[in-house]
Amino acid sequence: MTVRRRLPFVLVAVPTMVLALALGLTTREPPRGLSEVALTDKYERENNFEYRAQLDWSKFVAMWKTRSNQAVFAQAILGCVPWGVLIVYFNDFVAQDKNMGVVGATNVMITFGVGCALGTIGGGLLGQHLYNTNHAQFAVFVSGSTLLGTIPIVAIVNMNFTDIAAVRLFFFSRLNPVVSREVDRGHALRATGMSTHG
Repeated sequence: MTVRRRLPFVLVAVPTMVLALALGLTTREPPRGLSEVALTDKYERENNFEYRAQLDWSKFVAMWKTRSNQAVFAQAILGCVPWGVLIVYFNDFVAQDKNMGVVGATNVMITFGVGCALGTIGGGLLGQHLYNTNHAQFAVFVSGSTLLGTIPIVAIVNMNFTDIAAVRLFFFSRLNPVVSREVDRGHALRATGMSTHG
């Protein structure tokens, strides 16, 4: 029984290890800062330019003095709590409190992973496009998708559904917040770095 319970964790990790090995053998890490707008000219003008700046304590303190960074960190740090609780306990909640059983709860969590993957990829592509073309639309996209994503979560917690309906609902709920979460996190970190250097 112990082996059967542990085996899925091993099997899930195998493709990741294989992919990591393949990437390590076939790809080369790009120069640090190559995609940063502020460093593009230096890379174009200086053939041997290498970005060597490191984060030190003074930059870390300066980063926290920026008000926009304070707002980003405040919501991000507190926002990690419900995500952690959801991922750890939602399977048991669906199986026991919603009476879906182990199979139904597993189906819901599988769609959680699929929704996360699609939301991350789709959100990254669409979010980057909006960020490059119109910052205002990007802000609306991030906030709007996050707010919409709360609706299915609240519904699945407070209402009773069949297995199929719950799976579909949870799948679409993952598309919304993950889209905004991943895109927002990427650009928040980028903005944080810019504010510490600027």
